[in-house]
Formats: sequence, C-alpha cells, structure tokens
Amino acid sequence: MTSFAEIEKQLTAFSQRHPEYSLSEALLVRLIRMLDKLMADNAHQQLRKYGLSLSEYNTLTMLEGSEDGLTVSEVVALTGEKPSNITRVTDQLFAKGLLERRISAQDRRVWLLSLNEQGRALLKELLPDISNQLRSIFAGVEQSQRDTLETSLKLLLASVSKEVE
Repeated sequence: MTSFAEIEKQLTAFSQRHPEYSLSEALLVRLIRMLDKLMADNAHQQLRKYGLSLSEYNTLTMLEGSEDGLTVSEVVALTGEKPSNITRVTDQLFAKGLLERRISAQDRRVWLLSLNEQGRALLKELLPDISNQLRSIFAGVEQSQRDTLETSLKLLLASVSKEVE
C-alpha cells in the first residue's frame, strides 16, 4: 500500500497548482480512508479464521445487541451496508446456521432477524481475538486522545450527515 507520506506529497503538489484546494481537509479525508482500509483489512484477516467477512461480523454484532431481532432495514441502517449487500450477507449467515428468521408479530409482512445459539457461540468464541486486535490498534493512543478523537469524529459525522440531507 502507498504510504501516507506519498499521498501527502502528491496532494501538496496538487494544492500548489490549485491554491483554492482545501489541502488540510483533503489530507484528513485521505487519512481517514487509509485508516478505514487498513483496519478493515486487519479485521478481515482476523475474521477469516472464523469463516466470516467483516460485513457478516458487523451484522452479527448488531443483531446480538437487539432483544427482539431486527428488520433488514434496521440492519442496513445499523451496519451502513447497502440493502443488496445485507440481503446477501444475511442469506450467507442463515446458510451458515448463525441466524434465524421469523415473521414479526406486529406486522406479518416484515421478517425479523436474530442470532441463534450457534451465532451467539461464534461471537463468544471470536470476541477475545477481536478485542485483543482493537486494544492493540489503540495501544499507543492515550484515553484522553481517544476521547478527543471520538468527539472530533462524531462532529465530522454530524457535519457530513447534514451535507448529505
């Protein structure tokens, strides 16, 4: 993968030719994208041992956080995945025997998805590895820095969300 220094060099050269370019903000966006890709690649590598993709893992964790199950629309909203991808992911998880589907008692047109015992057992098995990986990623970042980063990213998310609306 290209180093961030090389990206920074190229964007700096671009901004010198185009002074109206928002270099500082562009660098932050590129840094976030690079971090996202690296973290996703690391997670995929870790989850491969358990026969899961990152999308499948994220879906399982969202379902485990639900008492009564979630609709496909709710899973889409909570995971940030596209509806077509969630359909594929939930079909895969169902085929792996990790999910159950049932019709909603409130609306018989709606399917609810929830983890079954095998899905819960798999999450329990992989959680130590994932937790260790997350702790390792943030090992060099002080708690106060993490708090500041979280606050800053939430502000950025709110700003971007307003732009999309």
